[in-house]
Amino acid sequence: MSQLKPRSSTEKNSTFRGASNKPVWQSPIVLVSSSVGLAILSMTLATSITPRNITHIRGDDVSTSAKVLSLQRKQHCQISTQFYQSGDTAIALPFANQPEKTSETTLSNSLSLLSQCQKDEILPTSIGQEPGTSLILALAKIQTIIANKRALGSRQPFVVTITLQATEPGKHQPNPNDFQYIKSLVESITRDKSVIAIAGPMGQLQNNLEVVLKGLPNQRICPANSVMTCVEWAFETGRKL
Repeated sequence: MSQLKPRSSTEKNSTFRGASNKPVWQSPIVLVSSSVGLAILSMTLATSITPRNITHIRGDDVSTSAKVLSLQRKQHCQISTQFYQSGDTAIALPFANQPEKTSETTLSNSLSLLSQCQKDEILPTSIGQEPGTSLILALAKIQTIIANKRALGSRQPFVVTITLQATEPGKHQPNPNDFQYIKSLVESITRDKSVIAIAGPMGQLQNNLEVVLKGLPNQRICPANSVMTCVEWAFETGRKL
């Protein structure tokens, strides 16, 4: 009867090398792990590179006294279209004695809105029927729009840009000089993943707004001749939120 001989260490090593003759990096487990890691990295890079969609609320002072800002209002509209991308939502909110949302469009092509910027404004009859320009009512309306969108599940950042000539008293309107109320509204809006830029106020109004809003994040007050800068800042900041 033949006897089994114990294998030598050389034979053991040869057998081991035969079972593991593939490099470690060709192991199925390593290959699968690497593929998953690369996929996650690609998704992360794509998310960080592709700007996120936003909802833009374009508020314009259309009161009688704001006729001096008619050019700035058209610029406001035209410049905004330059920063839109497919999937953004554009909301128009003219205001005077009270605000009113006149349009809401989810964009596939910003050129479709550019043509509207050239047309004369057709305002709802509810706006301008009484004296007054209420920034407070406009901000409160914006706050409500954002809250309603959030309730429907929207997590998009909001970019709010406003042209404003002056705040003027009117019947059944809040005190236009209640700057603490204005501050609380701006603070509430910017706290909810939003930015706000106001272009146009001059003199004492501009100074009061800058003083009361000083230190609040994601807000900016711009002179009337800086609409482009104001809008550009708002969109660039909003897409990063």
